[in-house]
Amino acid sequence: MLLYLRYAVCHQSYTFNSRDPIMEPITYDLTAKEDGSDTFYATLHCFSREVMERIDKDARELLTEYVSFVERDLQEPPRSREEYAVELLTLAMTWRRYLGASQRAPIFSVSLLQVLIRLRRRGSLIKKMVDPLRGRLAGAFLVPHIGSAPLNSRYDCATLGNLIAWLDATGEFKHEVKRFRRWHRFFASREAGFMRRRMDVAIGLFSWFQNRAHGVLGRFTPNVNRFLTTFHPHYRYREDEIFCGKEDVEYHINMVGSEVMNWGFAYEYGGTSKRVVLLPACMRARPEGECKANMDELDITCVGCTEGCNINRVKQQGRELGFEVYIVPHTSGFTRWLKRWQDRPDCGVVAVACLLNIVVGGYEMRELRIPSQCVPLDRCGCKKHWHGTGIATDLNRNRLAEVITRKRGVKGDMLTG
Repeated sequence: MLLYLRYAVCHQSYTFNSRDPIMEPITYDLTAKEDGSDTFYATLHCFSREVMERIDKDARELLTEYVSFVERDLQEPPRSREEYAVELLTLAMTWRRYLGASQRAPIFSVSLLQVLIRLRRRGSLIKKMVDPLRGRLAGAFLVPHIGSAPLNSRYDCATLGNLIAWLDATGEFKHEVKRFRRWHRFFASREAGFMRRRMDVAIGLFSWFQNRAHGVLGRFTPNVNRFLTTFHPHYRYREDEIFCGKEDVEYHINMVGSEVMNWGFAYEYGGTSKRVVLLPACMRARPEGECKANMDELDITCVGCTEGCNINRVKQQGRELGFEVYIVPHTSGFTRWLKRWQDRPDCGVVAVACLLNIVVGGYEMRELRIPSQCVPLDRCGCKKHWHGTGIATDLNRNRLAEVITRKRGVKGDMLTG
């Protein structure tokens, strides 16, 4: 194992650099080649309501049963029905997208990768050693059959359990694994045939969503398929191969998920008196070695070294609207860094991230009981995942201003049960 680990560290897979073809927009573009992304937010709001109404129509009984189970049996603090609706849609999407791969992965590879996932959480040095090995193992055993037809589609708890183990082994679905385990317990507590009937409904909803979202939101994911066919093959054996290999429907679910989570957090967030905005480092105009931002352990603070820097522009907006700006550190320390706002009902946090991270960030906020809202970046472009030299990303500052000034409304769910 140690010999293989050394080999993996010394033989990194291909990474894009400045000589590679420029990929702009790389996958998604919320501006859709317009002057800004205002149209996207108006479209998303209407479509998210349409999706929630369709789920309420087809799965109202299932959601009512699940909400009751979560509150009574799991004793989980209640969340909005819309959030549970998105969980159901995500479960169906995951079943369709990843079940075939989970059924073909050797058991030893899943078990070994689960061990490596836990090892990497012990420290940054171990993480640097483990991640290349994880990339090699996942590339060899987990990735090749993603998207393949399942060997069987039995809607039973054993099949769901194997899928959850596969998701856990990838390291890319930490929060989904937690939520799907609750759905697994829910299905296991019911009579034979219950899961089959309910999953039939969920899969039907996902099929409708996939087709409908392609027509409504497809213009905002113009280059996902191009990226997957042209560039993603070069990610083979990389630790982020699965993360960067998401299909357009996974972007669309994250779009709707971000809107729905904002609804779910709105009441608590609206009651806060202080506002903080968290910005990703990929918004900086200068690369890490040239940016003059102050570093204090995990805190990174903008000093305004570059007038046209997008982070500096948001900082100036913060002076006008009365919010503080923090640059988010590397994701490995994100949860620990967030804890300063834990159990502070007076402080509302607005998290800015790319689409594939936006809902995950919301889950982190939810677990830490941080009143929050989220605003997705208009495009992705970070050096770690998407571009060899990095492309400075940006957000819709009109949207940010609207989110910052939100006040408390009437508490309630759109899906009343």
